[in-house]
Amino acid sequence: MGPADKDQDDLDHKQMLKRSNSWSASSSSDVDPSSVDDFLVPQQPQLRPEHVVWHDSSETTSESAASTAHGRVSMEEKIRMEKVAAVQAKIRELTQSDPMLGEDGPPPEIVYGWSQGSANHDNGKCTPCIHFTTRAGCKHAEACRFCHLEHGEDARRGRHRPCKATRNQCKQLLAQMNDLYKDDPEQKQQAYLKLAQQSPYMKSLLKGVLDSEDTEAAASSTAPRPPGLQDEDRKGSGPSQGRKNGGRKNLISL
Repeated sequence: MGPADKDQDDLDHKQMLKRSNSWSASSSSDVDPSSVDDFLVPQQPQLRPEHVVWHDSSETTSESAASTAHGRVSMEEKIRMEKVAAVQAKIRELTQSDPMLGEDGPPPEIVYGWSQGSANHDNGKCTPCIHFTTRAGCKHAEACRFCHLEHGEDARRGRHRPCKATRNQCKQLLAQMNDLYKDDPEQKQQAYLKLAQQSPYMKSLLKGVLDSEDTEAAASSTAPRPPGLQDEDRKGSGPSQGRKNGGRKNLISL
């Protein structure tokens, strides 16, 4: 091969390289379609978005607020019932410890007898035992420091009261019950009736409380006069009343 043939081969090789670099799948009509697919990037299938229901923000807020309020009311009611149960348990404890708070009923047949507190009975300087004439009786019997002999005031034995400490505790418990049911008069009335059944002394205390509540309810039932001239104002608005007021008109009652 001479120099001329070598130069011709180099030229042909360069032209072939140019044609290969300028080739494209879209510009060639002699290319196999299957070979073109190898250069294409496969497209991923498009996913359709799911249907989502968006709630109104105000509706969601109101439902959340209602749920929170219901939970708060339930918790407050639970706490109140626990406090009521504690008050009732304390009253039962007092009833068992003090016969004066015990069952209301006629005492059994009283058999008077001597006790240590009867030493000064003849001198009129003894102190009668308030438990001796109750249904439960005196648990100290003859060892009691108070007199178990008959006294003139035994006819008033139903008026005996518990000791001052017990009376104060009962009043405090009633005040607590009143606070627990201050926003629910109907429930408070039922609670008071149950307490009144536990002892005669509680019944006497509650009688005063219920009476005062009835008085307040009657006073509050008198509605205030609405604005405007009232009947008595109209009656007194005649000529004589007008002259008495110096010809001035009656003021509107507020």
